[in-house]
Amino acid sequence: MKILYVLVSSESDFYYEQALISMMSAKYQMPDCTISLLTERETDSSLNGPRNLIKEYLSEKAVIDLDSSLSPMQKSRWLKTSMRDLIKGDFLYVDVDTVFAAPIDESLFSEDVMGVPDGNCLLKNHPMRWFIEDNLKKVQFSNTLDYHINSGVLFFKDTPTAQSLAKKWHERWL
Repeated sequence: MKILYVLVSSESDFYYEQALISMMSAKYQMPDCTISLLTERETDSSLNGPRNLIKEYLSEKAVIDLDSSLSPMQKSRWLKTSMRDLIKGDFLYVDVDTVFAAPIDESLFSEDVMGVPDGNCLLKNHPMRWFIEDNLKKVQFSNTLDYHINSGVLFFKDTPTAQSLAKKWHERWL
């Protein structure tokens, strides 16, 4: 299984350390997994010295040039909403703060795009329902489903359906 991380980090934050711990847990639970990193030029140039350890866990890395006027959050969201277009093959995207407590059963990944309901509950029972609904209104998106997908863990097949959804996601984010 290919596990994809998006990392935008500098020496003044803890995203690198979170990603490293997550990658270590993935390799511990699934030694044969492929770990991919999608990052931008500034973060990539910071992965040296003590921040070089992450390279021992990577199977592949894609480095994208982004507008330097974008904030780190904007760079991260730009990469995350573009990842399906930038990375070849099927992948399981996980946020850098994800820790793997057990191996993943790859046979469970059967659909073009899969995600996890935020809070593992129906939207009507979500403690932050008002926040989610306000954000959806801001991007002019109507949720006709009973749940809201947490984008911290997403599976994407390399299919036209997944590519179409990802393209719309990126357009909405922009």
